[in-house]
Amino acid sequence: MAISGNGKYLYPMLEGATAEDTAAGLGSDLRIYEVSIDRGSPAAFTGEIWRYRMEHPGNSLGDFIAVNDHQFLVDEADLRDARLALAQATKQVLANGLGLIGVSAPESM
Repeated sequence: MAISGNGKYLYPMLEGATAEDTAAGLGSDLRIYEVSIDRGSPAAFTGEIWRYRMEHPGNSLGDFIAVNDHQFLVDEADLRDARLALAQATKQVLANGLGLIGVSAPESM
């Protein structure tokens, strides 16, 4: 769930596609709702719904934050973990290759 920069709206995101979306061929989409939480008024759904298309439908949602009034940052945990594993594997392959020619790989850059 994200909150707007001005603190007036919450943006809950579903963690999976709805049956309706899946039936419509939108099984990779997650719904994002807008809820007004302006002080002095009860929380209320504004009627706004957006969609976020997951990179892979089976991915799990890691985090969701508002960057500004019209952009969000979504962390797909499975995709993030796969990229980190790929970076680690690349580091090892480079170290092995440099070792073959007698050069030691730096630990950090």
